[in-house]
Amino acid sequence: MTAPETTQAISIHGGKPANGIDVSHWNGTSSEDVPDWVKFYGMKAVHIGGSKMEDGVDPLFEYNRARARYCGVPWRQMYLYLVADVPQVDQILKLAETVGDLENGECVMIDWEEHDVLTLDEEALYYLDSIYPDRWMVYVNDATPSMTAWMKANRQQNWVPLQHPNWSPEGWSEAKKWDASVWQLGVGYVPGYADCIDINLVTDPYRMDLVCNI
Repeated sequence: MTAPETTQAISIHGGKPANGIDVSHWNGTSSEDVPDWVKFYGMKAVHIGGSKMEDGVDPLFEYNRARARYCGVPWRQMYLYLVADVPQVDQILKLAETVGDLENGECVMIDWEEHDVLTLDEEALYYLDSIYPDRWMVYVNDATPSMTAWMKANRQQNWVPLQHPNWSPEGWSEAKKWDASVWQLGVGYVPGYADCIDINLVTDPYRMDLVCNI
């Protein structure tokens, strides 16, 4: 199936066109400004052991961060793709080293998709809270029983400011079930980029404002 070209906000929730994209080195660079419908700009920062990483850092991270700032995207998150074979605290510290201090509108995110990562350990959570108090989120892929159980246990906790399960055929009922602030709607081609991009929708702008210190 061919991804659609996305030239405007592809969906509206509660009357608010608060949509976003998620980019990494796979998407290349663009000669055009970020479209004005993009309110949420996710960018891969760290993926230790990932393809084409430079010492664990996405080679286009700094480019994407500068681009999002220049275009004035309100919500900007920089994420760590969590892997199982590296101590979690080492990955958190690499994220902090790469991202540094946050400007208003910015936050960090743990992208937890690997099926063999069973939980976020206490040491990793301690460092996240110490370095980025109230400025971090979690993306959880609920494809495995352990991840589903973790989400059920923690989705109402204040220290988990965002959970972001993948889009599913159940659509909004699933988003409501997980109390998700951001929902992945699918993929599309954004003008200027070389490859299709994950398209997201912010369902809870108020919560995003709190996390990103708007």
